[in-house]
Amino acid sequence: MKAVTPASIGLAPGDLFILSGGRAAAVHIERNPLTSNEMKSVRASARASRATGAAITFHVGGFMEETFKVIDAIAAEGADVGRVIMGHSNSIAANVPFMRRLLERGVYIQFDTLGRVGSRLGGVDDGKVALGIVELIKAGYGDRILLSQDVCHKIELKKYGGTGYSYVLEFVVPELTRLGVTAEQIHKILVENPLCVLTFAAPAALRATAAADRQ
Repeated sequence: MKAVTPASIGLAPGDLFILSGGRAAAVHIERNPLTSNEMKSVRASARASRATGAAITFHVGGFMEETFKVIDAIAAEGADVGRVIMGHSNSIAANVPFMRRLLERGVYIQFDTLGRVGSRLGGVDDGKVALGIVELIKAGYGDRILLSQDVCHKIELKKYGGTGYSYVLEFVVPELTRLGVTAEQIHKILVENPLCVLTFAAPAALRATAAADRQ
């Protein structure tokens, strides 16, 4: 793949441009209200995603109703909203109506602070997250759920008293099973969903060319 530069995706000198690892962006959008620089990050990430076919992962992605401003901005840039991951969603896990409104827009919801004790990113315990996941599956959104742990400090490793890297498999999956989630549904969440969203898709320009060729 050719290198992606600000100019190659239509940004002017001085505009904010983010490219992180294998994703179009891992973008910190967490202010309330949203700032102009955060919205620059959103637009730049959308343009990078449109040009490369990579997914966008948001650190929070906005506070409550402002999340929809972020989604609208991505759509306005011509990026695929279906390749957007709203991270750090544990804090909204008990608000099923709000989560369903987000999922109706086509994004993924990622519960990625599982197993963290006293995390500032989520006031909803993992038991309630599991209950929220069950409700989303019942509503038909099992293909839009992602799970992770966000292990990023030494004290979160088992050696230092944390839950380590295996918490999802050792504790979350058994709890989902106890609540009636099937093995097939768990496989979709743990394997199929990440494979689908994290695999590079054809960039928008290539999709448009292919569509024209088929006409």
